[in-house]
Amino acid sequence: MAACTITSTRCTLCVKEWINKRNTWMSDTIQNEIIQMFAHSLQRSIVTNISKCSYLGLTADRTTDVAGHEQFSVSIRYVGPNLKVQECFMGFYNCQNSTAETLFNARIDVFTRCTIPMNKLVGYAFDGASNMSGHLSGVRARLGETYPQAVYVHCANHSLDLVLQEVCSEVKMVIDTIQFVRDVGTIIRESSKRKALYEFLLGSDDAVLNLVSLCPTRWCIRTKAISRIMTTYGEVYETLSQLADNGSVHVDARAKISGLAKQVSKAQTFYGVLLCDALFSKFELVAKALQSPSLSVSAAEKCIQLLLAQPRRIA
Repeated sequence: MAACTITSTRCTLCVKEWINKRNTWMSDTIQNEIIQMFAHSLQRSIVTNISKCSYLGLTADRTTDVAGHEQFSVSIRYVGPNLKVQECFMGFYNCQNSTAETLFNARIDVFTRCTIPMNKLVGYAFDGASNMSGHLSGVRARLGETYPQAVYVHCANHSLDLVLQEVCSEVKMVIDTIQFVRDVGTIIRESSKRKALYEFLLGSDDAVLNLVSLCPTRWCIRTKAISRIMTTYGEVYETLSQLADNGSVHVDARAKISGLAKQVSKAQTFYGVLLCDALFSKFELVAKALQSPSLSVSAAEKCIQLLLAQPRRIA
């Protein structure tokens, strides 16, 4: 008995000594464990609230991370006790591949692990990818067969993106303007000297006025890049003009800059930027409204009607 007491005392002292040596808790392993504990605690709290509701909605999308790994996000919508719509992000999950069967099983697995009954599902929204929204073998079709009470809704924001992409690809002025904005942002931002000249002519290094790159996929959020060009059009003209006459600029870059300098001096280019700025600013407002968790169907329809009326006002 005395031997056990001595051993226990020694163990306690060793544990205390070990803890005192590691009182900062700053190692990456410990930090990741703490973050994971917070995440699990938050997720359990969300699941507790969801379990009290009778009906659920599912929103999911897939993408690749910076390492090129396939992952998908899962969010659940429900109506809380205060009759307000809640939209909760459940997390990112890795998939072996992007087939419809794999993504379908992954979603079922998420609900199972979180102990959320799938029979409460009354609606789900995805983008238009065939493996997600395919009516024959996509995730949409598989959920429809298993849970026929649930209604599929094509993501409204994704639909808006598709419409803008289709419409804008048919209007030459919009195509030329988008390309012009992309090229100007790239040619100035890729060199510290060119960027410094632009900021000098602008008279400010305010980040609000800095040129930004165009988003390659989401048309609805290109407003910022277009608006920056419109706001600083005079400074962009002076920057390109000076760079075109600067012999120290590399030959290949100077040829590109000379073409942009000629283009920026044309009234058609200015009108194209002005037109796109007026149009895309409204698109962005509608896109943000469509992402609101509390948006109703009638409000979404009203947003689209106002958007359709915008070109008539400009004309």
